[in-house]
Amino acid sequence: MSKTCPHFLLSYDAADSSTARDVQRQLALLAQPQELVFWNRKTVPTESFRKQAAAFLEQAHLFVAVLSMNYPDTPDVFWEATQAVATQRARAALQIVHIQAREAAIPAILLPYPSALPPGETIENQGIVRDRQLLRAGQACSGGVIGSTAQQ
Repeated sequence: MSKTCPHFLLSYDAADSSTARDVQRQLALLAQPQELVFWNRKTVPTESFRKQAAAFLEQAHLFVAVLSMNYPDTPDVFWEATQAVATQRARAALQIVHIQAREAAIPAILLPYPSALPPGETIENQGIVRDRQLLRAGQACSGGVIGSTAQQ
């Protein structure tokens, strides 16, 4: 049996980069000592972004949409969600989940997929401590992915 590092793509608008970075850190902490591979859009040239993102999604185990009202505003960010849904239709092993960074409508394309937090709860601007929300979201996201790929 070979060990496979789970590949995660976090999709978020630049305005939510701090929240997305903390979700990524929480996922990495929960996975210890297992290593995770995260998509890093900052290292990809603009002209090849969609091609490289699609290739990463082909091997990804989890797609996490970090949502706020800004999410559908950026074409490449919304494209990531539509590409993830298309990829999952062809490869059911890709899990899709969304997390509310701040209160906002969930894009229609993501409505069929589970939320990492209970309805109405967000990571930011909530009466619940932010770190607790990050932990809860990370646990919900990683539940079926972390550990299961180590046995593949």
